[in-house]
Amino acid sequence: MANDFIDVTPAAEPESPYWICPACGYNSSGKFCSACGFPRPAAGYVPPAPEPEPEPAPAPEPVAAPAPAYTPVTAVPAAVAGAAAAASTPGYQAPQGAYQAPQGGYQAPQGAYQQPYQQQPYQQAAPGAKSRTTAGILAILLGAVGAHKFYLGYTTEALIMLAVCLLGACIAVGPIVTAIIGIIEGILYLTKTEEEFQATYVQGRKGWF
Repeated sequence: MANDFIDVTPAAEPESPYWICPACGYNSSGKFCSACGFPRPAAGYVPPAPEPEPEPAPAPEPVAAPAPAYTPVTAVPAAVAGAAAAASTPGYQAPQGAYQAPQGGYQAPQGAYQQPYQQQPYQQAAPGAKSRTTAGILAILLGAVGAHKFYLGYTTEALIMLAVCLLGACIAVGPIVTAIIGIIEGILYLTKTEEEFQATYVQGRKGWF
């Protein structure tokens, strides 16, 4: 018995005359795409996978805009602002008696507070004035012979001290007494102010102490 084999392979389906262009996606029926001219691919053609789209770049972070510099605004009187705007208009003439800015800038109003200035009066030395320091030094150093009394013009008191000093020199009591009086008076002279000294010993003619 002859071995007969029956081919059961299914017959290939006839190729469709229509195909989709892999380049532009147009439905064509010839060997070339009717839209873009791309050739018809062979049977079993697998179009390449599309390239992945690149990821979008991250959006930049917003940067805060710098704060505008502060410019102080000087208040302008309405009359001045109106006059300046009108003056910029062609053919404008300022009316008589219009506002005019004061010349020389700001001027203090009359009657404003002014700090009083007191000038120290010049004090001229009185005629015949004596020096307090000179009188005090003479009284301390040469008071035993009445030198400070002669300097101040106390002739009588000066002669009395000189006589006591000379007559009492034999027992050494007179010079000691007059020297103590001179030291005391010299200290009094130096401890007083110039005005008190002049009023008491020069003008007041106080002879002792």
